[in-house]
Amino acid sequence: MNAKQATYQLLDKWNTAVSTEGLSLDACIDFSGLELANLSHDIIHEYHYVGTLLRYMREYRQTHDCTITCINKRKSLYRMER
Repeated sequence: MNAKQATYQLLDKWNTAVSTEGLSLDACIDFSGLELANLSHDIIHEYHYVGTLLRYMREYRQTHDCTITCINKRKSLYRMER
């Protein structure tokens, strides 16, 4: 498994969690770029630049049915919603 596949796996897991949270309209998951990097490291046991993983996140956002927005650029915080 490579870094892109690990990032997609994490985002798929979070996207599924957001979509199955029930009928709540405010179902969302907040995460940071560093959290994404640490969790992908736990999966593939390799370190990658956070910028690379965020690029994969933007690619994921374009091809999947979810909205990922930056809620704090300085802290690299993002919100995933349906």
